Amino acid sequence: MVVPFGGTPLNAPTAPPRLVAGTPLTSPAGSTPPPATIPPPSTNGWWAIRAWRLSLDIDHLVPLAKAWDSGASVWSAAEREAYANDLGDDRALIAVSAASNRSKADQDPSTWLPPAAGYRCQYATDWIADKTRWNLSIDATKEAALTGELSRCPNVPITVTTAR
Repeated sequence: MVVPFGGTPLNAPTAPPRLVAGTPLTSPAGSTPPPATIPPPSTNGWWAIRAWRLSLDIDHLVPLAKAWDSGASVWSAAEREAYANDLGDDRALIAVSAASNRSKADQDPSTWLPPAAGYRCQYATDWIADKTRWNLSIDATKEAALTGELSRCPNVPITVTTAR
């Protein structure tokens, strides 16, 4: 897959919003790391991700199945499409490793948390932001899991622009 920063990657639904300019790229064990960093978006640089043997997926932070279960089932087809392709909030669609995406599948914070403990606070707040943005419910089990995770996080305000 070729990813043009500042645009839509070929063969993918959205640009990977979590790749940050200036961040060193790493490669899986056994492959040669690239001698570069991700270019700033203003350069419109093109990087061949597959050439580095990295396998990235674009993941819905709140899986489509979980959105369906928490309110999207009553939406119109156009609203469901807007949710599935939400480019209005960079928390909705994130670039993740293929392995992480397969591990998470359609699980929620009560059954799955990111393996990187340092990302869990952001994951929890982003989950809440995405659910709030789309006016989706959070059931008691997920609320308990999120509350438990957030009890170990700094108290940082979350800004959300509603989509519906």
